[in-house]
Amino acid sequence: MAGEMAERVGARIRERRLELGMKQRELADLLGSDAIDNQRISDWERGVNRPSDRYMEQLAVALKRNVAWFYSESTATATPDLSLVKPDDDRLARIEQRLDQLEIAVEHQNANLAKQTDILARIEAREKRIEKLVRVLEGVEGADVVSEPVADAEKAALAKGPPGGPELLAPSPRGQRPTQKPRRAKDARNRDQRRDAS
Repeated sequence: MAGEMAERVGARIRERRLELGMKQRELADLLGSDAIDNQRISDWERGVNRPSDRYMEQLAVALKRNVAWFYSESTATATPDLSLVKPDDDRLARIEQRLDQLEIAVEHQNANLAKQTDILARIEAREKRIEKLVRVLEGVEGADVVSEPVADAEKAALAKGPPGGPELLAPSPRGQRPTQKPRRAKDARNRDQRRDAS
């Protein structure tokens, strides 16, 4: 029973000291006795031994509780008295400054992300238009497939066909300029035109 009481009192001392944000050394200094040091406070908190009645009264004053409170059951759900906690204004100012910096950085990242998303969407739309135009030029799909608005110059180029007439351009080897198909096709067209004219 005595050991259980020492443990209960020790737990309450520790609980209240931590609520107040004190270190064991600070509590020992508040008791004002050369016989009390942080090791003695540690022994009390661990329930190794219990403070005498004289020290219990000094602890009650230092920890701003009545003596009976130390002997009562600990309530883990008890709300700490925040009015006794001293704010560290410098630390709060540094935290607020850092939060402001982080908020600005996040805003910049969001703005950059929005720009990048917009650019990516435009690139994808252009790639789709290019793919459709290539298919039209290759004859895979008809001109009616291009449903997106096409500029007047692009419409005229599609209606006119590739340069050099209706025949398609031969694929160019490795980045060289495209060349027309053999001259035979052009000669055949000229023959047809002459025959129609006569």
